[in-house]
Amino acid sequence: MSSLKDKLFVFYRQMERTTTREKERWQRQIADAQSRSDTELDKLTKRLMTLERERNLLMKTIHQEKSHSPEILPSDDGDLQNLVSEIRQLASRALDESSDEEHMNK
Repeated sequence: MSSLKDKLFVFYRQMERTTTREKERWQRQIADAQSRSDTELDKLTKRLMTLERERNLLMKTIHQEKSHSPEILPSDDGDLQNLVSEIRQLASRALDESSDEEHMNK
């Protein structure tokens, strides 16, 4: 009977060690995933701030050009709207390309 108790005790200890190792491994994996997620979030936040600064600078420049130009005729206003539209499209493409590059670099 003592032999059975000894075997059960040994088995219990093995299971306990295995469980502890697995728990530690999962905790490391979770911490690593969280760290990668935090790093990616920081990178995306910085990129967003850069794009917002660039957009604000473009809009400021457009407004300055509009205010410094002589009388704006309706056709000129349409041209300005086309220019703004083109700038937005270029910015959108640049953002898409930047996003594609980030995915390719992973």
